[in-house]
Amino acid sequence: MKRVEWRSPNRIRIDTGHKAFDRQCEFLGTGNVWGNVQYSSYIRAHNATECNGFTFKPGELLKGDLDKFELPQWVRNSIEPLLVDKGAILYELRHWNRGKKFVHGYILTGTDHELMRTYYVNGRIQSERILNVCAEYVSNCRL
Repeated sequence: MKRVEWRSPNRIRIDTGHKAFDRQCEFLGTGNVWGNVQYSSYIRAHNATECNGFTFKPGELLKGDLDKFELPQWVRNSIEPLLVDKGAILYELRHWNRGKKFVHGYILTGTDHELMRTYYVNGRIQSERILNVCAEYVSNCRL
């Protein structure tokens, strides 16, 4: 994983080539993060049924975890079969323009931070570069 370098006490140094994303990027980290350019969360496996002393049907916890994201259906359909017996971390990378969220894509890693999949959702070359750079910060894989 690439180590975060700080340009000020509350802003990292990042160069994706996308001015708005780089300007809004305060932090990139692993696990549960809610920030300007990153929203990420642990996603439980389909077969995980226990949570806080309660028992759920298989798939209910996975569904609840994925529902936190506004995923395109093709991304969701791709993720669910990968998480039958193991959990993962899903990262949404985005920036904001006049109060509207612009999603560049998603990165899926195992809980051990191994890169599983990268989902480019808008076909823009800048978005692909953003995901490739950010993958170096949140996974053990260098693209």
